[in-house]
Amino acid sequence: MRIDLDDRLSTPATFRASRVGLSLSGWVSHLVSRELAQPAAKKFGSLLEALADPVFSDIELDLKRDKTPLPPLDF
Repeated sequence: MRIDLDDRLSTPATFRASRVGLSLSGWVSHLVSRELAQPAAKKFGSLLEALADPVFSDIELDLKRDKTPLPPLDF
C-alpha cells in the first residue's frame, strides 16, 4: 500500500518514528492500529441525547441564559 504524505509532514513524522525506533511505515502502522483499537465515536441524534450520556456526566457546561422577556402571546 502507498500513502502520500504532504512534504510538511514527512520530515517531522520520520523524526518521530526514529525517536521510538520505528521506520516511518512502522510508525504509521502503529498509529493506525492504536486508532482502530479504540471504540468508534458514538453518534448522537441530538444535543440532549449527548448530554444524557454518562461519558459527559462530569463535564461542566456554562450555558448562558437569555433573560430577554418573551413577547406576549395573542390567541
